[in-house]
Amino acid sequence: MKEPTETDFTHSVDREIIRQVGDLNFRGLSLIRQNLISSDPASSIVACTDRSLWSALNDASLKQVAEAPYLLFELPFDPILSVDDERADDRSGDHQHVWSTASGRDYVRLLCHFAWQVCRGRAVAATLLLGLAPQAVERLRAVPLPDLDPLADRNRGELRLRWNTDPWFWGRRLEAANAADQRRLWQTTYAGVQRLASLSRPSASV
Repeated sequence: MKEPTETDFTHSVDREIIRQVGDLNFRGLSLIRQNLISSDPASSIVACTDRSLWSALNDASLKQVAEAPYLLFELPFDPILSVDDERADDRSGDHQHVWSTASGRDYVRLLCHFAWQVCRGRAVAATLLLGLAPQAVERLRAVPLPDLDPLADRNRGELRLRWNTDPWFWGRRLEAANAADQRRLWQTTYAGVQRLASLSRPSASV
């Protein structure tokens, strides 16, 4: 079986940016794992609410979960939700407590800056790397740099795991990582690539 960075769908993206995506995934997943273990209410951002699966993951296993050529989080940074949108803060409730901490806030800001840089420098690859439709990529790349942190802060309550309502993806992925089953891990990774590839179609909605 080929390694993910050698497959056809990643030929347009270098290994370094895939490593950065994996690092961002790991950092966010670590916050979620910590949040679940400490019994904070986070079930709405986690499709697989079996806390035993999350708590059983050591760092090495969690890094395997995080390794994907795309972000495992749905970005809430569509500039339609602008820094002037006063409703944005109201949308973050107790179930999003993980993002209201200082480390959570810093993480969401980091994601926003990373997404902005990818949209500006790698627009062709941004759809797969970020899971954004082309229209959203164009809107995000047009945001002025000083507006990024306010944009992230206003909308951080909307950050969720990608496919957070799909227990097949997350249940299978966590189980595979706990069992060190590389084949099943790759199956979920590739299933995600297939889903995100549809975003590049002109008719895709934002």
